[in-house]
Amino acid sequence: MPDVAIITLARTPHKIRRLTLRQLRDLGFGSPTTGAAVGHAHTHMADVVAAALSRENPMMTADRLFGMEISGAELQAAHRSVLLHSGLQLKADESGAGTGGIDWGDLIGLLATGCGRLPAEVAEMTLPEADEMLAYWRKQPPAHILLAWAHGWKPKATVEPYAR
Repeated sequence: MPDVAIITLARTPHKIRRLTLRQLRDLGFGSPTTGAAVGHAHTHMADVVAAALSRENPMMTADRLFGMEISGAELQAAHRSVLLHSGLQLKADESGAGTGGIDWGDLIGLLATGCGRLPAEVAEMTLPEADEMLAYWRKQPPAHILLAWAHGWKPKATVEPYAR
């Protein structure tokens, strides 16, 4: 998947980059209650699209999007493109809201510990980058996990191991 995709808003093409783990967390993705908590769907969609656009154009905000001549269908299409480009697999309602039970603290903590990086550095990874690392670790676990297993540590049951 390329690092940059194009979405069209107000008949103008715009480059977008994948959302980072920090942006996905801050936008509420991965929270089981996201779908119910998002009462204003257009505002949420605009926030998601603006977050993706802001990686290439820091001046882009949801308020600026609302000032553009964008149809509801165009905003929905842009929202869907951003989520798919960022590595989220949409459910039947295709909203991306309530996409599973991602524990952002555990995910960022695992990646930071395994990579020897600060959590703030890991939070700038994209979901596909994190997914690649986790796929590799399923075959070759990081040293801290192997050491814990060697000393008898057993993981507690979780909702889902890295749900998307």
